[in-house]
Amino acid sequence: MNYLRKIDKTFIILNIAFWVLLSFLTTIKAGLFTSSQEVYWAHIFSYTFTSCLLWILFTFFIWWFANQHTLTKNNLFRLIVFHLLLVPIGSALQRYLSMSLDYFIQKKIMLIHEFPPFSEYLEAHFPRRWVEGMLWYIMITVSVYVYIQLKKGLKKTEIGSSGKILEIKKKGTMVMVRHNDILFVESKSNYCFIHTKLDVLKMRSSLKALEQNLMESGIVRIHNSFLINPALISGYRHIQNGEYSFSLFNIDRSIFSSKLYRNQAKNIIDSFKEKK
Repeated sequence: MNYLRKIDKTFIILNIAFWVLLSFLTTIKAGLFTSSQEVYWAHIFSYTFTSCLLWILFTFFIWWFANQHTLTKNNLFRLIVFHLLLVPIGSALQRYLSMSLDYFIQKKIMLIHEFPPFSEYLEAHFPRRWVEGMLWYIMITVSVYVYIQLKKGLKKTEIGSSGKILEIKKKGTMVMVRHNDILFVESKSNYCFIHTKLDVLKMRSSLKALEQNLMESGIVRIHNSFLINPALISGYRHIQNGEYSFSLFNIDRSIFSSKLYRNQAKNIIDSFKEKK
């Protein structure tokens, strides 16, 4: 239900408009290639009904999936492969159900006896309709991803003056965290814990990948397990042999640097002294 609440009115209107357009094109196509009035209405009902049920459901599924998996260079190939599998399966399911309903209406309800057996009907028309369906599914998928990416771009533009944004999934929703609100990042196993002024967010990522993402915002690695925001350091203490303990605003915990990153720690301290 949380996902349904997040679907905006524009997306719902676009989804309904797509279904109306699809139904209109189906009506024209059936009118051009169907001579019998009864068969014409059977085609209209079966294809419009199944497209309403399955194609629009597919669109909402893509909306949910696209919001769960932000499109990046790292996961682009994986997402393309997933959709190359999903699109043919979705198209085949919709076409099979629509043709089954069409056959049932004409053969069982309208009693059109000259209608061919279902196996011959599938063999003659399924391949062409399956390919047509895949083209529609590709259009849906691309349109939804473009729409979501545009929305995300608009959000980032609105926040632009406040610094860069890190998107983190939390309980099924995407939380947008400003880089300059991050106090420090701690790595444990395959996860990073992003500590902000108000919250701690868990993200599945390597510390190296996150370091590359946050580097332009001045967040520095000082330990194999820690990144720290020098702008939010309130004090420091020398321990031994190039190791330091850093304190941060708004938290009681101290963050330790290691010998391996003593140069980075020294640069942070020099910058801290200049500010004072």
